[in-house]
Order: sequence, then structure tokens, then C-alpha cells
Amino acid sequence: MTKDTVFNAGQYSFETYYPGQGHTADNIVIWFNKEKILYAGCLIKGVDAENLGYVGDGNVTEYESTLKRVQAKFRTPKFIIISHSDWNNINSLQNSIMLAKELRKKN
Repeated sequence: MTKDTVFNAGQYSFETYYPGQGHTADNIVIWFNKEKILYAGCLIKGVDAENLGYVGDGNVTEYESTLKRVQAKFRTPKFIIISHSDWNNINSLQNSIMLAKELRKKN
């Protein structure tokens, strides 16, 4: 996708958003505004994660800023769906920001 886009399918609507490089150079997130659901894939790790996983295809320098852009744009999620962990805890975004900050300091 070359730009952020809103898709409508019947009664459903969702927005794609490219916040910047993080886990990968081209990760996007998807926001369901009516439902307040953020789908983040591998960009956001679970609240119990101790690291950000494999970041060899990503950008450790920009990861924290990318996550903060997601946080600023989608302030009130009811759910944050992530790929490799339980998604019942919306504090996963805050934990990922902390992990990205620690990773940036190491590099």
C-alpha cells in the first residue's frame, strides 16, 4: 500500500496506517474505529514479552518512535490484537514502547 486508506465493507469500516519502521520496514497497523480495535501484528509484543523478538528486518532506532505514533493516533483501544501473545491486555503497547526504548539504548 502506498498510502493510509479507509476501507468500507457493508457495515464495517477499517483504516490502514503506516506508522513507520519498527519490527519490519513496512509494517502497518489496522484500526477498526467503531469497535476500537487495533490490529498490530508483530509490531506490538505482548504485555508479558521480555524482548521484541527478531528485529533483523526492522529498524531498532525508529521502533520506539513508530510505537509512539501508533499510541498517539489510536488513544482509546478496547483491544490490541497482536501476533504472538495474548491480546486481552491493552498494556501490550506500553510494554512494547519500553522494550523498544531499552533496545535503542543498547544499540
